[in-house]
Amino acid sequence: GARAAARALAELARDGGFQGWLVNIENELEAEWVPCVQLFLRCLRRDMRELGVEGGGRVVWYDSVTVDGKLKWQNDVNELNRAFLDCAGEIRLNY
Repeated sequence: GARAAARALAELARDGGFQGWLVNIENELEAEWVPCVQLFLRCLRRDMRELGVEGGGRVVWYDSVTVDGKLKWQNDVNELNRAFLDCAGEIRLNY
C-alpha cells in the first residue's frame, strides 16, 4: 500500500543519491482515494527524513488534484490544495 510504496521510493532516493520526489498526479481521483494519496505523501516525507536522504529528502506536490479529487489547477495555495502542501511539505503551482 501507500506505506510500502513510500518506503521503497525513499530507499531509492537514498541509494540513488538524489534529493527527493516531485509527485505529479494529473488525473481525477475517486474521492475515497484522496486520503490514501495524502497518507502516501506523509509517509514519503517522513521516510525521506528518517533515512537521511541527501538534502533533507524533499517531497514536492504538483498542484493538479484538489482535496475532492478533481483535476483542477490552482494558482495559489488555498482550501482546495493546502492539505496536500501540509502532507508533502512543498508545492509547485502551475509551472
